[in-house]
Amino acid sequence: KAEQLIALVDQLEKDLLAYREIRAAHDQALCAKNADYDATREDLQKLYDAYNKDTHAIGMRIVQTDLAMKKLSTPEEWAVISEPKHRIGGF
Repeated sequence: KAEQLIALVDQLEKDLLAYREIRAAHDQALCAKNADYDATREDLQKLYDAYNKDTHAIGMRIVQTDLAMKKLSTPEEWAVISEPKHRIGGF
């Protein structure tokens, strides 16, 4: 059980780091596109659509990991794990 929970925490960490990388890349692309006076609304919408698609997939994995962690934990363990001060990224 402990090994399974550790694997889930590792997966959660990977997903949160991937989200951070996607967010940083999106912010960079958005700044570049915003500085381009020839950029259209459609250009910006494409950036947001790609960002939403990528982050949605990671968000779904995070939720599934969270549910798997809850399923493996006792109610007492989950009470500690689910406290915001013990959680990575506030998920």
